[in-house]
Amino acid sequence: ILPLAEKILVLDIVMEELITELSEKDSKYGKIIKLLDDGMTKKEILMELNLGKSQGYADIKAAQEAAKKIYND
Repeated sequence: ILPLAEKILVLDIVMEELITELSEKDSKYGKIIKLLDDGMTKKEILMELNLGKSQGYADIKAAQEAAKKIYND
């Protein structure tokens, strides 16, 4: 069993790789997942990326689904 610090390091590496792979497929989705990982709220992401409310929330949901697919594959 890994110590907590090592588990966190492994998770950080996995997240970096996921964001990199997602960014290669769609740069906007990579940015969204990175901002979520950094702790930003969906509302803050909409403002940061200058996205409209309806389309922005749809983009966030699509980015999360794409990230989940990459992670599960």
